[in-house]
Formats: sequence, C-alpha cells, structure tokens
Amino acid sequence: MHGNSREALKEKAKLSDQGLKRCGCCEEIKPLKDFPPIAPAVKYQGDGLKSNCRKCESSYGYALRRKNKQVIRRMKLESGCIICGYDENPILLHWHHRDPDEKLFAIGVGPSFAAHSLKKIITETKKCDVLCQPCHMEHHSTSLDIKRNLNA
Repeated sequence: MHGNSREALKEKAKLSDQGLKRCGCCEEIKPLKDFPPIAPAVKYQGDGLKSNCRKCESSYGYALRRKNKQVIRRMKLESGCIICGYDENPILLHWHHRDPDEKLFAIGVGPSFAAHSLKKIITETKKCDVLCQPCHMEHHSTSLDIKRNLNA
C-alpha cells in the first residue's frame, strides 16, 4: 500500500503502534530504529523519520556519489590540462580555482560529492581550470615564490 489512502494510513498507524514502519524503497517492514531521522530544519508531518530505511538511504547515497564522481572525471578528461594538454588519467587531473576568493568548496576532495548536488559541483567547476598534477604543483610553487619575493 502506497500513499495516503485510507488503507495505507490505517496500516501506517497499526505498524507505528507496534514500533514498525514499511520502507518506501524495499517495501520491507522494519523497526523504527532502522529509519534515519529527517533533518531538524525540514518541516514535516508524521513520525519525523525518513520514508526509506537506513540501508536503502545508504545505497542511494552511494550510487549518487558514484554517478557524480563519474561525471566530474569525464569532464576533466574532456578538458585535459590547459597547460600541457595531458588527458589520460582523471586522478592526475585537478580542478584549480582561478580566483581562490570565489571558491565555495574543493571539488573532489573529502565529502564534496556527497555534500553537494551535481548542479552545484558543475557550477563550481566553471570557476576552475583543469591542470595535471605536475602543472598544478608548478603553478602553486611559482605563485608562492612570487608572494615570498613581494614580502621580502
């Protein structure tokens, strides 16, 4: 039973009285402790728990992160290093922010694939150039040398 039909609402109430809930994804009836809470900032009605169990939520998040990662890697390969043209291994290609003051988050570092939507990640890539690892290191070492000479 799906949705808010009378039968579905009766089933939800009956299960809730027993400390149980039906997962909206796998359809299994599980204990309430198997469902993660809805974020406190979200206004909701009901029991305050997500409709999918932790296992389904986790597998969905994993699949989403993996998809985002594949899209970003493909974008790096299509662009290649703007200095030397290297375009063979996406792991050796880095997103370099042209203006560090405009940087909202690092792309592909830490939890960025999980914490941001693909749309936000792509928006952030538009502020960047793709550099291979050696060119990126060279660029930053040159930038540091210039800053050191200005401060000397």
